[in-house]
Amino acid sequence: VSVSTTEPVEVDEGHQSDSQDVNLLRLAYVSGYFESPRRLSLTELGQRAGLSSNSVNRRLRRIIAELVGERIDP
Repeated sequence: VSVSTTEPVEVDEGHQSDSQDVNLLRLAYVSGYFESPRRLSLTELGQRAGLSSNSVNRRLRRIIAELVGERIDP
């Protein structure tokens, strides 16, 4: 999997596009953010994505909540 980490993702306080969500989730996954122990911190992930750690945290929580909701909502 190839992920570009050199271009910042445009930040918008509203809902991000699906492609931006997928890119952030893919970057977090391939970078080892979801491993235990993590291979990089939230701050490092934010730096790679061109976002603040707070923005990354909020976006990942929203993305994960949506994915879980889709899987468990009848």
